[in-house]
Amino acid sequence: MVPFAMAAVFAAAAVRSNPPSDVVHAIDAGAVCDGQTDDTVALQGALNSTALNGSILEIPAGRTCLTQPLKLPSHTRLHLGDAAVIKAGAKWTDGVSMLYTAGVYDSDHTTTDIHITGKGTLDGSGVQWWTGSNKTPNRPKLLELDATGVEIKDITLLDAASWHSLLMGAHYEIIDVTIRSPNYTIAPNTDGLDIAAHYVHISGADITNGDDSICMKTPAKDVLVENSIVRQGNGLVVGTSDKAAFQNITFRSTLLQPPCTVPLSLCCSVLATLKRPASQCRIQFFTIIRHK
Repeated sequence: MVPFAMAAVFAAAAVRSNPPSDVVHAIDAGAVCDGQTDDTVALQGALNSTALNGSILEIPAGRTCLTQPLKLPSHTRLHLGDAAVIKAGAKWTDGVSMLYTAGVYDSDHTTTDIHITGKGTLDGSGVQWWTGSNKTPNRPKLLELDATGVEIKDITLLDAASWHSLLMGAHYEIIDVTIRSPNYTIAPNTDGLDIAAHYVHISGADITNGDDSICMKTPAKDVLVENSIVRQGNGLVVGTSDKAAFQNITFRSTLLQPPCTVPLSLCCSVLATLKRPASQCRIQFFTIIRHK
């Protein structure tokens, strides 16, 4: 068993990689990024070529690139400049996530070395799909990864049609990520960070959303969540299904603010039917403060 403090060490160690040799700007790769033109083909081509060449693909500061779903290959280094936006374009109806990796829709679970960084925004344009009902079909997730060695840092995830993220695989470092969407009545099922991975470190998350804010999904293991804040949403959740399997999940030094007004015990919930008692699974909450 890995002590909870070691989850961050194991996550960070696997994410480190050699610095890239150069930066490719999306405009130079053929994207227009004027907030009106569909840049899907140019962005996908740039993601593929920069991953192959070991380069960073940078979305220029202040520019907005419209896109349909994009597949992130191994060795992706996607950097969003200040106030840069990758935004879901015209509504699609097959439910494919806006950004995803191999393994999500096929049997290839070998994606590795993914970096999404910068003070820009991934915008899911959720209003196109929201109806106020949690039964609305084919709402895409914003970010869905099945990968090993992932860094997600400084970005904002905005207005997902459904979950803002589903993170599977192993070795994640998620630092200073902001998530924003309306409440459940407007934007149902807009989970914040859904973790179904091993060796995950989350620090500095700032979440306002319309469902579970930071949620462990099977088979989450060796996860440390710390120094974060939930301003709106269902708070910190372990599991939402029967016969769930978790191991070594720790939440610490995290603030829950209104309108998370339900009792603290419901803002820090173990909802799954565990195969073993929570104490044996090492599910722990330390210094969780509900601000009144």
